[in-house]
Amino acid sequence: MSKKRLSSRISRIFQNWPAKILSLAAAVLLYTLTGINTLDERHITIPVDVPVPAGLALVGQSVQKVQVQIRGDSERVWDIGEQDIQIGVDMSEIRAAGIYRRPLVITKRGNALGVDPLELTLGYEQVEVELQEYLEKTLPVIPRFTGQPAPGYQLGTTGVSPGDVRVGGPRGVLEPVQRLETASVDLSGRTGSFTQRVEILLPDERLAFSDQATVEVRGTVSESVILTSFEDVDVIVLDPPRGLQLSEIPEPGSIRVQGSQVLIERTTPDQVRLLADARTVPRPGTYRLQVRPEVPRGLLILGYTPQEVELEFQTPPVENPDNAGTETPDGSDVPGGENLP
Repeated sequence: MSKKRLSSRISRIFQNWPAKILSLAAAVLLYTLTGINTLDERHITIPVDVPVPAGLALVGQSVQKVQVQIRGDSERVWDIGEQDIQIGVDMSEIRAAGIYRRPLVITKRGNALGVDPLELTLGYEQVEVELQEYLEKTLPVIPRFTGQPAPGYQLGTTGVSPGDVRVGGPRGVLEPVQRLETASVDLSGRTGSFTQRVEILLPDERLAFSDQATVEVRGTVSESVILTSFEDVDVIVLDPPRGLQLSEIPEPGSIRVQGSQVLIERTTPDQVRLLADARTVPRPGTYRLQVRPEVPRGLLILGYTPQEVELEFQTPPVENPDNAGTETPDGSDVPGGENLP
């Protein structure tokens, strides 16, 4: 190629150069705008995962969740979810308890891998964490109950198996804890013994079980035993001698018993009596008779009164046909129905 022809081509390249530069700038701008129009943006909130060094326990952190701005390919950015981005904390240099300010670290997973372009921007750059010495402790487990057994029944002995469990956590959180309670066991309407597996409740979310998180709660429900007294109990004279009658009705007494609340509440007055046996009375006169109580089966008699009664037996007066008088035991009439002296 001759020098003349080369010089001619170079001249044509720089001919009208301002217009050519403007054309190039317009092309670059158009390309950039086209790229921007294919990007999309969304925001999601992701929990901050703090890896805890061995022998330490996490007491608290200044940021629990962080908002992440996701900017990328509009066709793929909406496929990225919480499970595809992990927000961690760089704890690689931490070896002792204390309070630290550490940078947040983004790790892409799943649908976030291979997306280009993809920009992830965090609402926070650092997080403050507090660490304490890790402690384990064996604590007794106490059952907790709500409600009441059926009327007339009561809760007796209770038990928990196992009776204690091991719990771990920050020393300052765990040291004051002296025992654990179970979730509530409802006693409402129960009439018999039971065994129920329930969860153990932790007093602080920073504590965790070292072994098991449930126990078996056992309980005995039986009829309530109460003491009560029956008052104004009639004294019944059994088998009085033929031809004799009492001069007056005995005064009522009382009986003190112990038994189940259900049985006592079902007992009616005619089921409670004081009995005096008069079969040994031979003739008219005054006699002292022993009294015995009678109550429904299942009630324990603790005491009663009277334990004996003094009763007078006499021959009843007999009227003659014209009601003129009474007849004495030997058959003689007494005018006006008066008793013999």
